[in-house]
Amino acid sequence: MKRLLLMHDGKPLPQCGVEITLELARLLAAGKYDEITSRSSGGISAKYLSTAIADYPATFISPPPEAVQFLDSYNIDGHPTEWAVDFDLWSAEEGRSDLTLQLDMRICDDKVVEFSIRDVHVL
Repeated sequence: MKRLLLMHDGKPLPQCGVEITLELARLLAAGKYDEITSRSSGGISAKYLSTAIADYPATFISPPPEAVQFLDSYNIDGHPTEWAVDFDLWSAEEGRSDLTLQLDMRICDDKVVEFSIRDVHVL
């Protein structure tokens, strides 16, 4: 079932937003928490990310191509450049897991100009 949510005028999350979400999921799977937080404009710490991943009983992997169909995105307060994204992480044991990456991003001129991770938790 495809869960891609559309913004108020019917446009999906721009491709650059999809790409940064997938990149962050790959970095999480690789344990590169410091790299993620150094690129973020705020949000949670590398230690928090490490703990959230370690506490979940699975081995996380890079998401497969079909994972994009499960990406939820929506505008924040109706601002066309402000997006919130929920993306389920993937594990070797489960495939699509219920551990979810939640982030906010600002997209201008088809470029993610900033992002922050709100949380990584079970939804």
